[in-house]
Amino acid sequence: MDFETFGFSVPIPLIDNTRPYDQVPFQFSVHTVESLDATPAHVAWLWDGAGDPRPPFVRQLKAAVGTKGSIVVYNQNFEATRLRECAVICPEYAPWVDKAIGRLADLYCLFRNSAIYYPAQHGSASIKAVLPAVVGKSYNDLAIHDGGQASDEFLRVAEGKTHALRVGRLGMS
Repeated sequence: MDFETFGFSVPIPLIDNTRPYDQVPFQFSVHTVESLDATPAHVAWLWDGAGDPRPPFVRQLKAAVGTKGSIVVYNQNFEATRLRECAVICPEYAPWVDKAIGRLADLYCLFRNSAIYYPAQHGSASIKAVLPAVVGKSYNDLAIHDGGQASDEFLRVAEGKTHALRVGRLGMS
């Protein structure tokens, strides 16, 4: 499971119940494997730019990951923190969020603590270093190859909708 987020670096955030620099999830990707020999099934969700993305994000994420099994992430603290923040905004999902956080399995700790290390990592436990070292694939060939760029590009594409949100929040027309 992986999340993408954006942060508002403006004095007046574009979405109610956010502050400048809050990390607001706008996308997730989940690959589910039902058994060791099964082909992974992929579910993704992307915010359409209208309203607060957190309620539909957590609702769709719950449908994607369900209520049983491990949820494998890379850097558990990031996803767990975003989930807790969603539970504050959507308290009806708080019980599910608590259980989902308990199901998180973090691959990052294996590389951060050098339990697994490949020389091609060049001393880094970043997913950008680990992925090519382990599977020989790189982010470099992708049109969008890091979270910051994903956030910037998403906000650029959604600019008209986010501008409309800001205008509404300021009471302008």
